[in-house]
Amino acid sequence: MKKWIKIVLLLLAFIVSIPSFAEVDVDELAHRINVEMVNHNVPGAMVTIVKDGKLYYKNAFGEANIYSKIPMNTEMTIVQTGSISKVLTTYALLTLLEEKGIDVNASIMPYLPDYLKSNKYISTLTFKNLLTHTTGLAMLKADSATLEDPIKSISLNFGEQAESFFDKYKLKPIIEKDNYTIFSNVGYILSGVLLESISGERYEYYMAKNVLETLKMNFSSDILLNKTIEGTTLMQGYSVYGGKRTPTSPFKTKFLASDDFLTTTDDMTQLMKFLTSKNLPKDIYDAMFTRQVANNALVSGRSFGFTVVHYGDYDAYIHDGGIPGSNSRLLFIPELKLGLFITYNSNDLQARESITNAVLSNIIEDLDQKDTFQPFIIDDLSKFEGAYSPINASDETLEKLTRIIHQIRISNNTGGLKISGDNYVPISDTVFYSEATDNYAEFKTDPNGQLEYLIIGNTIYVRTPFFQSVILEAALLVLMGICNLIALLLLLFRWNNMKVNRIHDTPRMVLLLHSLSITGVLVFIFIISTSYDIWDIIYGINTAVKGTRLFGILTLLLSVPTLLMINRAKQDYRWSNFMISVYQLQLILGVFLVIWMFIYHLI
Repeated sequence: MKKWIKIVLLLLAFIVSIPSFAEVDVDELAHRINVEMVNHNVPGAMVTIVKDGKLYYKNAFGEANIYSKIPMNTEMTIVQTGSISKVLTTYALLTLLEEKGIDVNASIMPYLPDYLKSNKYISTLTFKNLLTHTTGLAMLKADSATLEDPIKSISLNFGEQAESFFDKYKLKPIIEKDNYTIFSNVGYILSGVLLESISGERYEYYMAKNVLETLKMNFSSDILLNKTIEGTTLMQGYSVYGGKRTPTSPFKTKFLASDDFLTTTDDMTQLMKFLTSKNLPKDIYDAMFTRQVANNALVSGRSFGFTVVHYGDYDAYIHDGGIPGSNSRLLFIPELKLGLFITYNSNDLQARESITNAVLSNIIEDLDQKDTFQPFIIDDLSKFEGAYSPINASDETLEKLTRIIHQIRISNNTGGLKISGDNYVPISDTVFYSEATDNYAEFKTDPNGQLEYLIIGNTIYVRTPFFQSVILEAALLVLMGICNLIALLLLLFRWNNMKVNRIHDTPRMVLLLHSLSITGVLVFIFIISTSYDIWDIIYGINTAVKGTRLFGILTLLLSVPTLLMINRAKQDYRWSNFMISVYQLQLILGVFLVIWMFIYHLI
């Protein structure tokens, strides 16, 4: 009798331990998704859920194109998944390595094409470095896409584009490899190159024949091979601002292995069915759905191909992707054998999180559960104060400007820190938690106990040197503007008296040209600061930057003539000390301005 009691108790314990996974209420879920679409003014969306390798839910909402009134269709609407391409590249490379008997911890050097073997740093990397974003190399997105229709202009050119990319940039590390994850497209461009060199086939052909067709993602395979597909529609992206929906320009990536994968929702359902079924080889499953690295103990970190985050009590393996005007999300919860794919045609990033929560809260209990911590007292918080800049930006392109634009400030708050306006309370001597954002900030120290990095989520910051503080740089630009304005006013009101020795007209003309060139620089810097768009950098559309460079070069060329003319002006009694000082200060600030522009690749 006691044996039966034990068996019953064991069965009860097993039942209680089963993850809570409610049956989907189709109408309620559709209602929640529609509510979020209205809240964020999303024109159209598609959602599909897979569980245990089987379709659990699939639906299309709204329109793929609001002007032609084409509805979303999970079978026939082609979507651009952006960075989700990395998941397919991960699976393809892991499968190829297993087939060839190559360990993921092995060096990539023996498998590099000839044009990369001479790169000493790249030769030290492993396959694991590439697939877990631990290369230490920054994101480098400049000039990585074109304004073309991605379907009509498909060509088998990834390998050529990749070779051109590695020839163009030096790719020096900005952080030590292995220890920290720093999201970067460079590792996945390298992964695509290695797929080609190991398999002996072009990336596009290998993916289509050996991956997509095997996974029964036939539409995706046909798109990649540039086959004609009747009846399909490319989902149009929209920029939504002030309630207005504006169509975005077409987007075509140069680096398919990293940046954009064209597919359909039905094909993504096939992918999720496979990844949540029992057919995935155990080694590959463990690689993709086990945390491999993390920047700190409280952030789940990354696996091969995914970022690992918390949703309620569960670890979720997630990859987001976007292009101008549309966004997608691929999410897996291994404990529940659950896969979720969301795509919609709006640039609103918050809509992605809102739709995800609307879906998961319908089928997972306690989704909004947050961590709780005991209070921790730090006597001196002033050591954490200051400005911090993100390091995940290339030193070689205009992306370096993000170190100013995304600079954050930390100040002392009652019992904690204020980081970019959010309150963080200490939960250890170096870790802070924000209940409002459910986010962590951890300060890393070097062996000497000095602050080295600040990690918030998966973003790594370094303390900003004083001379690169956005406040100081803004103050210098304002001072330059005031000085230049005074110089122009002097030219305006004292023009007739600014000849040297009554006859020499050259000094005032040179000073006028110098003042106007500085004015041009300041105007274009203002345009850049108020309208900086990473998509313009990606497309190589740099109209404001070209204007800044033109006037910056002119300012530089006029510096020496200006100095000579100021010295000549000192010889004329009609030039007061105040006037001479204004133009001397303008010249000095102009030189500093040109140096600043050079540092940030504006010249």
